[in-house]
Amino acid sequence: MAHVWRHREGALLATTMTGRYGSRFHLNVEMIPNEDWDWTVWRAGDSYDVRYGVARSAEAAMAAAEAAAARLAETEAILADAY
Repeated sequence: MAHVWRHREGALLATTMTGRYGSRFHLNVEMIPNEDWDWTVWRAGDSYDVRYGVARSAEAAMAAAEAAAARLAETEAILADAY
């Protein structure tokens, strides 16, 4: 799942990933006031299944967000394959 992170508004990074079954996952990483980085991942159209956390660097936050999106996509694939 290679993707490009885009800078927005200085300390905000964003990208979109697509799962195996076409679901789109939005990933945001944002610097918070204490200079840590907040990350958030959600599936497009699904505001209930959100993953989030905090990391000490932008790189660590991006990696955590990518890992969370990959887990959401894998869970989606397992459920789809089961039915």
